[in-house]
Amino acid sequence: MAKKILARGYASYPKNPVSQRQGCKVGWLIYATIEEAKACSVEAIYEGHKRAEQGYDFGYCAPGSITKVETGWEVCIP
Repeated sequence: MAKKILARGYASYPKNPVSQRQGCKVGWLIYATIEEAKACSVEAIYEGHKRAEQGYDFGYCAPGSITKVETGWEVCIP
């Protein structure tokens, strides 16, 4: 049986991303440092679990995943 995630309000992603982009099911925040990206990833994973419990579909994207891009570190957010 899956463990229930307790509600704690909205995710609080680190402030001042270098840039951001939006898709139809998820968004991405780009940070200058890996530390900021990791902090964002923790929040995105939590938020992703919470929304998945509600039946949300992220397509082929994985909230919380971190990818190195030309301008910094990109984090997938729900």
